[in-house]
Amino acid sequence: MQAEPYLATPDHAVSDAALDTIFRAARTFRAWKNKKTTPALLMAIYDLMRWGPTESNITPARIHFVVSQDAKARLEPL
Repeated sequence: MQAEPYLATPDHAVSDAALDTIFRAARTFRAWKNKKTTPALLMAIYDLMRWGPTESNITPARIHFVVSQDAKARLEPL
């Protein structure tokens, strides 16, 4: 029986490449991109985030999508 391609080894559920992407090579982005973000991409990000482990199995996150140039300008000083 062939292992699933996402498994690094039979006793590891996440591959080294995935761990690199998530933890080892991930960096915080601190600048705006001059590129539109689609509502579909924002919802895909939200759908992934909402399944993450949280304190006492609740989701305390509050999300505000800042997409307009005016909203970004108001947020920038903060």
